Amino acid sequence: MRICIPVQDDRGLEAPLNPHFGSAPYFLIHDTATGRSAFLPNGEEEHAHGQCHPLQSIASQDVDVVLCGGIGRRALDLLQQSGLRVCLAPAGPARAAIQGFIAGSLLEMDPSGACQHHSCE
Repeated sequence: MRICIPVQDDRGLEAPLNPHFGSAPYFLIHDTATGRSAFLPNGEEEHAHGQCHPLQSIASQDVDVVLCGGIGRRALDLLQQSGLRVCLAPAGPARAAIQGFIAGSLLEMDPSGACQHHSCE
């Protein structure tokens, strides 16, 4: 399974989750089968609210699930319509989000919980 996590920097699995999916500087792509991780710069980091195009940033990565702390309604809808699961992850390092997902303790994001602004925390 390939997991995408919006993170604040490229410190490996210790990179902290960015509080908002669309404005993250990087996406950590982690493959649970191989244990390997890679970083993808977010070319859409600067955008007007509701105008990010998340699939453009991660489309080539063959991702199965996104783990994030906050995400706008439009981005959530686009990801879910493309067949991706989106789960709510707590603040902290990417490693903890991955462990939580594997353990089954992360809840799937509901549209009613989507952010209304970029400062989701």
